[in-house]
Amino acid sequence: MKTIKCAVLVLFATALLNAQAPNRRSVGNGAKDKTDTFGTRRCWSKGGIGIVNERLSISLNSTRNELILSRAEDKVERWRGEGAEKAEVVVFYDNQVWPTAEIPNRFDLSRSVVISFERGKIRYFDFQSGQGCYFDRASD
Repeated sequence: MKTIKCAVLVLFATALLNAQAPNRRSVGNGAKDKTDTFGTRRCWSKGGIGIVNERLSISLNSTRNELILSRAEDKVERWRGEGAEKAEVVVFYDNQVWPTAEIPNRFDLSRSVVISFERGKIRYFDFQSGQGCYFDRASD
């Protein structure tokens, strides 16, 4: 059951990375369709931190795949995954980070954030806000 759940989530994340949202802009004498998706939309970090929402940020300078979780006003925790050179996909749901193989039965994608740690980039999509983009990893 966990294998099927993991496979479905990976396929869904792959589909999202390839999804396109149309954005019309006029170019020259005529209108041209241009696509702008969270997979190609670059976000800018502040001090090596990529802000996703008020509860979740991404550490871009870490040697590991790392997220910063704000639990309360004065309580901050860090989630550390694989080394930064290794690709990894995790889901932020119910104020916790879940590896794709451990998604809980009560999971609701509409209330989650999918984070994809890739070589050179970290992408995310927040399903509640409908926002997403990528951050460049800090280079040595």
